[in-house]
Amino acid sequence: MPSDADIEKVKQNLANLQVFNDYQYNHGNPFIANCYALLSQQDNSDKGLAVVVNMMCSSFWAMAAIEAGPVGAIGANTLCGILSAWVNGTPPPDMGGAFSSLIERFQRASLDVDAQLATYHADPATYWDTTFTYQGQTCTLGDLATIDFPAEDDPEFFVLMNPCLFALDQYIWRFVLTSGGFQLNEWLPETTMPTGFDFNSWGNSFYDVHPAYWATCEWHQDTGDCGDESCYYLTQWNLATGHGAFSDGSIGDAAANYLFSDLSAGTPNPTTSWDGRGLYTREEVFTTWGMKVVQVWTSYAPDPTHRSAYLRAKLEGRPVLSDLLAEIGMDGIKARILEAVRVDPTLRVELQRSPHDTMERILGVVVPRFVRFDFIAEGPRHHALVLPWGAR
Repeated sequence: MPSDADIEKVKQNLANLQVFNDYQYNHGNPFIANCYALLSQQDNSDKGLAVVVNMMCSSFWAMAAIEAGPVGAIGANTLCGILSAWVNGTPPPDMGGAFSSLIERFQRASLDVDAQLATYHADPATYWDTTFTYQGQTCTLGDLATIDFPAEDDPEFFVLMNPCLFALDQYIWRFVLTSGGFQLNEWLPETTMPTGFDFNSWGNSFYDVHPAYWATCEWHQDTGDCGDESCYYLTQWNLATGHGAFSDGSIGDAAANYLFSDLSAGTPNPTTSWDGRGLYTREEVFTTWGMKVVQVWTSYAPDPTHRSAYLRAKLEGRPVLSDLLAEIGMDGIKARILEAVRVDPTLRVELQRSPHDTMERILGVVVPRFVRFDFIAEGPRHHALVLPWGAR
């Protein structure tokens, strides 16, 4: 039979666990709304019991992973054990119903955890040997008599809570992005880059402009075959909802900067979330999540529907390409573009992917979408020959 002192300690720890659970919900609930808003999605359907249990467990279990000793281990085991029993055993009655959103189910689940803790708090002696098992680890209610779980006014409370909130945010983003509606576009063919190419420097500049992307760089050694030479092959992917003729389908810049913790590998993303930590590295998202990969072969066709937009720009007196063409000619335009690429190598890729937008940035004029521009990066096995217009 447990002593009165042990019972009182368990009751105090159960009360503190209730506060911890409430804090997780109150401060974690906005993460769901933020994720859906940044990704331009709607949280308007029930995601099911298993999702909310896994979400809450991934959060609580984070305090067992830090060096908090038995306090974090027993606290995490108790909360996660309560939740996992709902999936493996009998859930609270309301968890068997339908909910309108993940936020609503999360709220009800949090209240149910509070209710279960309150049941134990009312009579610890009766439940003293109740076991809580999660991830192969087991503790009993009585084990709460061996620790002092911190109250909210104790700084140690936040030593445990902050990793839990971070893990909660991580789970939400990974779940939303991998549960459907998003894909990884692989843009082909690869871009050939010359020897001496500084991939990390290029990446830092490129990701600053295109935060939803990830790229890899593979060295190709000259094989000695005719026309071959050493070079780099640059391949790009982007996290997207799809793709179209005039859109790469990327998630929004704000969403990408919230998600990704880095630019090039080892370079922190200065505009990311969580005080510069971000949620995941680019490599983690693009290589370990198992998302659908769609290969996109770059092609471009002019869009005649933009003719009126170009004519409107001329009537409004804005600088347009025909003005610059009259001033410096096509050779001058080509020279400006080549010089811009020399100064900023990221433009080498952007000109192939988004020729009109990139030309406008370089030249400072409106470029007609109904005129086709092809940019080809030459390499040891990729050569271009421009055929003159007309029979001259």
